Amino acid sequence: MATVLSITIGLITGSARAQDEASFKFGFFGGLSNPTGNYKEGIGRATGGKLMGISADYMFVGSKLGIGLDARLFQHPHQRPDTVVEQANLTTSTTLNTYTSPLRFKHYSFTLGPVYRIGEGKLIVDLYAKGGMIFERFPTYLRKETVVIEAPLSNGPPGTFVFEKAAAKTEQTSSLTMMMGARLSFEVLPNIELFVFGDYQSSIGSKGKFVVEDLQNPQDTQQTPIRMFSYGGGLRLAFGAGRDDSSLSRSY
Repeated sequence: MATVLSITIGLITGSARAQDEASFKFGFFGGLSNPTGNYKEGIGRATGGKLMGISADYMFVGSKLGIGLDARLFQHPHQRPDTVVEQANLTTSTTLNTYTSPLRFKHYSFTLGPVYRIGEGKLIVDLYAKGGMIFERFPTYLRKETVVIEAPLSNGPPGTFVFEKAAAKTEQTSSLTMMMGARLSFEVLPNIELFVFGDYQSSIGSKGKFVVEDLQNPQDTQQTPIRMFSYGGGLRLAFGAGRDDSSLSRSY
């Protein structure tokens, strides 16, 4: 009877410890994403958009270190440049963009990396740095100038000349990406947390850049990496406890 009671107490204690040291957390989140640098100004003309995603973290028992997975979708509207109309004497010049895609940037990213936890109990902070792949979709367009010259002193038709000035031709690509950020979580119920986060993400390498070709002076072609600050909030569910390696080592 004493043996059975000891085993029962051990199971209850072990279950409570598993809940206190939950090692796997799965979350859903949403928020806002703000482009930065040349992705926002000048070349990309990207504006703030929305994001949504899922995350999973595994924290090693007895350690503040773990590994985290992040999968997210975010979209940034593209601001169409103004149509420029210039008139001089008998000449009218109109410069505009002609699009062959939606006016938006749309990206999917999948990242993995270390997580460091600060704090205990209901309120904790996670610091993370992750790397992986980003799959990018860009707006595509041709910017051209149409010049119309009226025939002087005659009833003849006007002369029309079209000059292709710039083009964004890459519709989709993929590249490496990196992300760094922090997350503040608060346990509202056993194994249920609400959290807020903020992070910075950038594409890596020339393959992941948005390119606008100068069709008249190729040396003036412009390009920019995809960079953004994102923030938002979500909900996480905690499951189980990880393996305690120290207890395994003591059994040998």
